[in-house]
Order: sequence, then structure tokens, then C-alpha cells
Amino acid sequence: MDRHELLLSCRKGDLEKVQYLVEQKEVEINIRDNWDSTPLYYACLCGHRSIVRNVKLIPLMEKGVYTGALTNDIRNLLKSFNVISTKTIRRDLYEEFLRRLLETGVYADVYFHLNGEEIPAHKSILSARCPYFATLFRNRWLGRQNIKLKHYLIQPSTLKSILQYLYTGRLETHIDDIDDCIRLAKQCKLYELIEEITEKTQERFIFWWLAFFCGRSDYFKAQLSDHFGETDTDDNSIQVVALHSITADIFTRVMYYIYQDYCELTEDTVYDVLCAADLYLLPGLKRQCANCISKYIDDSNVLSILMLSRLYSLQRLEDQCAEFIANNLEKIILLTEFAEIVKKDAKEVKKRQETDSIDIIDEIRFHITSFIQSYSDVEEANEKLKKIDDLLETLDLEG
Repeated sequence: MDRHELLLSCRKGDLEKVQYLVEQKEVEINIRDNWDSTPLYYACLCGHRSIVRNVKLIPLMEKGVYTGALTNDIRNLLKSFNVISTKTIRRDLYEEFLRRLLETGVYADVYFHLNGEEIPAHKSILSARCPYFATLFRNRWLGRQNIKLKHYLIQPSTLKSILQYLYTGRLETHIDDIDDCIRLAKQCKLYELIEEITEKTQERFIFWWLAFFCGRSDYFKAQLSDHFGETDTDDNSIQVVALHSITADIFTRVMYYIYQDYCELTEDTVYDVLCAADLYLLPGLKRQCANCISKYIDDSNVLSILMLSRLYSLQRLEDQCAEFIANNLEKIILLTEFAEIVKKDAKEVKKRQETDSIDIIDEIRFHITSFIQSYSDVEEANEKLKKIDDLLETLDLEG
């Protein structure tokens, strides 16, 4: 829904809504619709210069954006961003073509069947980029469209990573799958890939851990610089840092984030990881935790998650809680805990200015009155606003 709203707002030129969706809701700015068009494309096509100028919709710039811009003023603005050149356009389009070819499997002429999964590919690309595959297609696999792979050491994720390398020249894989990728690369005689993986995972490992931990976390930078005398050394003169109040499982997830900018989160672990991310000064991991927690919001926990978002300064999660409350006001407004939050926010107002309004009430009212499109929506919104006014009157508050 948010993705559709972003595309629609860029077509209409609704700058305020676009900024809200991008900055508060954190909607991906380079999404594509069914016609393969981006928000930037629609903003340029419809002549909305203010959106192009004020909202950074620039990281992925396709040729159609520039040629489809409504005015020369917008074209000149695009040029000023210094992200378009003929070479860049050609390279991006070619790489995007190969990536989409692999991702969609369109026009595939060979299918690998592995552990119940079907993986489409193209003989011409595999043959051109890997002599091992070329030999197989000329001999053992000659004329075959469906190929069953039964080796117990080959996993679908590993084969997909190797295919990605053959199509795009890049290999992206989970750190746990590195050994499997090396093993399959040896079988396919991709010696350059093996050298590249080995160089990045072994020869530079000792330097990488220090660079990653210190470079991504000021907490570890201070710890490993030993400003407070909290580190020790082992017999090999390697620094040893004692960590307290965190389990090995949770810290492992933090390490995954530090190394690869992502870690697996579940409803059982996300709160502990959030606490660790806050302690170790990892704002990106905090945002990932917030995104994960937002998936589990329901009537029973929305208020506790709201307070959690405030504790850890997670503005987007707080806004999502307020939106959930606005959509389910009939149930939430009856809870004693909700009244307590309203009263707590009201006390904060008194500490500032009498003309200030109550935060939680303002946020809920915003979501109730936003995006109204029909008369029935107006009636529903007025009913909800009356419930809020009645609650404030009951609590003897002005909001």
C-alpha cells in the first residue's frame, strides 16, 4: 500500500506526502511498478520539479527518466546531480538486463533441479562464461533441458550464488555458505572466483575484524583502543574483550550485522538484539530490529511496543504504533494502559508550554485524518475523533 501511495504521490506532485513516506515510513525510493517505472520517472514525467529537487530519488537513474522529463528545467536539474552519463547508462542497463534475466528466468533454455527446487538458466551465458559448463552442454548434457543434480554437497543457495557470479560478475552469499561456494567453484573450475573468495575471507581476516568492529561501532572503537583499560591479551598477543549481560547467540547476530549489514531476527530474539544494538551504538541494526518488531504489532502488545520505541528513539516504529492504534481505536481506547500513556504525555506538556498538545493524541489524529478519500471515510474519522475527545474529557485533559 505504501509503495502504491509513493508512486501515486509522485504523479500528483504531493511533496509533503512523498517526504512523509520516504522519511517517516522509510519506503524504498527506487521501487518499480508493473510498468517498470520508478517514483523519479513519474515525478519527472509529470513535471513536479519540487519533488525531484527536495526528495533524493536519485541513486538509480535510468535513461527514460531524463528523456521523459516534462521540461528542460527538470532535465537541467537532473544533470546537476552528476549521476548520468552515456557510459553509466549503458553499464547500468546491461548489468540490470543480466540481473533480471537470471532473476526472472525469462527465455530460459535449461533448468537445474536440486533438492526439489527448479533453477532456470541460459545455456549461452553459462557456456560463454564457464568452459566447464560449455563442455557439459556439448557432451553429457547435450540436448537436455532439465538437469537433475543429486550431489549431497550442492545446495540451491550455493548454485544460485555461482550463477549470480557467472551472470553479473558478483557473488553475494551468506557467510555460512562460503565453503560450499568454494567447493562448487572448484568443481566448475572457476579459479579466479576461488582466489577472490580466499583473498577476502582468509588473508585479510585478521585486519577485517578490527576494521569492521571499530569502523562500525564507536563502542568497540573505544573498547579496542583500550581507553578504559578493559581489554586483555592472550598468549598470542591478541586482544581479549570481556562482554557482559549478553548471550553468545545474541552477540553472534550482532557480529553478522557488523560483517554483512544484516542478521536474522525472530520474535524471540529481536528485543535482545535491539538492546545490544543500542548498547553497542549500532543505529542501523536498531532500525532493522524496529522493522522486524513492526511485523508483530497487534492489540495485545501495541502499547508496550510504543513505549519501547520511545525508549530507544525509534521514531518510525512509534509512528507505526500510532497508525495501528488509529486503525483499531475502538479496542485500544478502552485499555487502562492507553489512558495512562495519554496522562503521561499530558504531564510532559505541562513541563513545556500550555499551548503544546499531547503527543500520542496528535499522532493518532494525524493518522485518522490522513488519506481520507470518501464520505464514508469522513464519517468514520469523525466518530473516532469524537471517541478521543470523550476520553480527554473523561480524563479532564485538553488536547
